[in-house]
Amino acid sequence: MARSLLDGAQPEDLHTHYPVADHLLELAQHAIDEGTLTRDIDPRLLVAAMYAFALGFKLFEPFIVKATGLDNLHPEEVKARIVKIAATLVQPRRE
Repeated sequence: MARSLLDGAQPEDLHTHYPVADHLLELAQHAIDEGTLTRDIDPRLLVAAMYAFALGFKLFEPFIVKATGLDNLHPEEVKARIVKIAATLVQPRRE
């Protein structure tokens, strides 16, 4: 996908529907409706940030892991912890 976009492809050339984004948008809206996510956050921007977070990590994982000193951890542990952190963006912990 990255190479295609860098080469000038349009997003609609790559996908016609976005079920993951749709699901994340629903979760974010639900969190806002429940009051666990502040209403001043646009769910679309939150999901866009999550995509940037996830896709950026996927593309630059070796660099990010080394730069942050996470190279002493098992790669699957790093990924699991990052997924857990990302999930809190849409489903914050209740205190």
